[in-house]
Amino acid sequence: MARHELRTLDAHVAGQTVRLVAGGVASPHGFNMKARLLDARNRLDDARIAVTCEPRGHADLVGAVLTEATDPAAHAGLLSFDATEWRSPSMVVQMAAARLAVERGLLTVGDSGAPLVVETPGGVSRFRLGERGGITALGLTVQIMGGGIPVALGSRKATADVVQAGGGLRALVDAEAVGLSFVTLERRRLGELRSIVARGLVDAGFASPLEELLVTGPAHGDADLRVVAVSESGRLDRSPTGEGAAAAATVLHAIGLVDGDRAVRIEGPSGGVLQASVVDRIEIDGAPAASVDVAGTAWLIGDHTWFWDDDDPLGAGFTM
Repeated sequence: MARHELRTLDAHVAGQTVRLVAGGVASPHGFNMKARLLDARNRLDDARIAVTCEPRGHADLVGAVLTEATDPAAHAGLLSFDATEWRSPSMVVQMAAARLAVERGLLTVGDSGAPLVVETPGGVSRFRLGERGGITALGLTVQIMGGGIPVALGSRKATADVVQAGGGLRALVDAEAVGLSFVTLERRRLGELRSIVARGLVDAGFASPLEELLVTGPAHGDADLRVVAVSESGRLDRSPTGEGAAAAATVLHAIGLVDGDRAVRIEGPSGGVLQASVVDRIEIDGAPAASVDVAGTAWLIGDHTWFWDDDDPLGAGFTM
């Protein structure tokens, strides 16, 4: 029986672990990144399961794989995946993967002063590398799409602010208003709330689906706000997510809770913090929007070689 070998590099950004494949997985094919995402879904799903699922991973782990860029302006392409699906990578995944790739020699950047450019199925992202793992996502476009979307969880009623950030819709709901505790982080109730908010956006006429539910509350540390991000699959991000931090900071600015243009510190459920800075006010289709930089640190936490044998009935990966 054959023994398979897989090499990965792990880092966390604000508490969210990202596992970057460094060997043992075939490269996705396609003339652009959307085609490569489709190829990965059709041809490389066994690799996704092996990387993210037990016994090597867990239900909330996120993986990433580098490809050659199809955009001549980009240094590399990037796809992401979790225990349920291949995806276009979130900003935190891009931050972790880009920093790991540069530090471990998987990616070479010619001009150290120029931004690092990463191509994904969702578009092109630009990053500035700092010292000791620091990395800043540059120019996330954020637009407040509306507020006051009604939300009811049991007998508790609240409203949601809807924000377009990073190409997808985010909805912000105050935890206390709907009776949720940040102490217990009940996954079932958070998933129920996400479904309620997603239906509310459809009823309100939003054509795009809900990308993330952002449940907000007081920070435990010296941050301005705590955010728990709930994805479509129900996965709870350990960070506030890059898009979530940008969305929350933009809303805090809009309602006058931030003095001047200082960086806003957004805390995730792990206690990790991302800093979001509004660097420009812009317009999209005549409506006000913002350009936001999000800064964090990618901490290397592992350099792994994983194995599994064909005759191990659970070696290829499983979920519970």
